[in-house]
Amino acid sequence: QKTNESQLKNLATRAAIYARYSSDMQSADSAEDQIDRIKYRLKNGQIRSIKNEGRVIELSPDWVLKDEAQSGRLAGRENYERVLEGIRAKSFDLLIVDDLSRLTRSLGNLLGLYDMLKWYEVELVSICDGISSEDPSAKTFFTVKGMVNDFSNDIHAERVIRGMEMRALQGLSCGDHPFGYDSNPTKFENAKGRPFPSHYKITINESEAQIVRRIFAMYDSGIGFTRIAKALNQENIPSPGAQYARPGGLPKWSPRSA
Repeated sequence: QKTNESQLKNLATRAAIYARYSSDMQSADSAEDQIDRIKYRLKNGQIRSIKNEGRVIELSPDWVLKDEAQSGRLAGRENYERVLEGIRAKSFDLLIVDDLSRLTRSLGNLLGLYDMLKWYEVELVSICDGISSEDPSAKTFFTVKGMVNDFSNDIHAERVIRGMEMRALQGLSCGDHPFGYDSNPTKFENAKGRPFPSHYKITINESEAQIVRRIFAMYDSGIGFTRIAKALNQENIPSPGAQYARPGGLPKWSPRSA
């Protein structure tokens, strides 16, 4: 019996780590912090595998993955897709995350992941949630957690829309500004200890505005888009894409842009 116990301990459980942080406004250290926290717990024996009880947990260096500045609501994240491929290929026995929301914030995707884990016999352990996919109540917990995340997504979306509406009413930019206008920050806000520009005020760019007025006047006189674009190109008038052009390049006006 002692020999069997010794052999069981020598059969290492292959572990993988996945970490993610959401946006550019969060600290890039966030994902590394998640990884370091998991590694610390592994080193101190604070992570237990229910499926592989008694086995040593060994971290696979090739399976320490992270996605940076990417929302958990989005599918197709590069390293999250690698994790899914690893589960299908059984490249590891244990997947460890700091929180289930690091994997996905969608109820449907979370339950789909749970079913995949069970099918391929890979265990998932979430540190902050204190849950293993092998717990008897795991599916219920996954469902509740997914519902909370889904609800949080909806609330966040409503707040974003409300915030954009208020900024538009104040004459502030809600994103990119159209040709003929400029936008400049009116304040700087603090995010994770570093300032970032915010509350962009929309102002008329007079040199571009003259071009816009000319285009409307030409169209109003019966000149079509193709002729308008040709006239602007013949005069080497910078197009809306000129500011993004490579040195020496000058993007042309097209009937669509005109």
